[in-house]
Amino acid sequence: MLGKRIMNKSDIIESIAYVGIPSEAVLIEHSDPTQGLTVTSFGLGNVGGLKIMAARMFADQLTEEAADLPDAPSADLFELLHQAILNFHQTQLNNCLFEDIETEIVSDHQKIVAKLRQIAGKLGIAYKETEGRLVG
Repeated sequence: MLGKRIMNKSDIIESIAYVGIPSEAVLIEHSDPTQGLTVTSFGLGNVGGLKIMAARMFADQLTEEAADLPDAPSADLFELLHQAILNFHQTQLNNCLFEDIETEIVSDHQKIVAKLRQIAGKLGIAYKETEGRLVG
């Protein structure tokens, strides 16, 4: 009998980075293998594609920040991710000019932190959360 697969560092990062992306969101990309380029198309009707691009960049940033940690889930990984999530969203708030977008950033942050807590709980990992909070 095969055991249930335990999430690794990459699985956890992907799970939290893509929180809030609507299932109908589509990212349209066109590759030109002769040039080695990939071009992404955006239009007014493709806001979901922009959200996917942002989530991809967020996942890349989290992956880079967690690069020195082992692949197996640990309290150290969750503590680092929690701090990185806070820093990411705080930077967005610091550079935000519109109140409606500030509200969305705070909402996204809360959803992502809730997902991180949920994953830690399912894996039976207790970790110390960052004491700081978003300041708009």
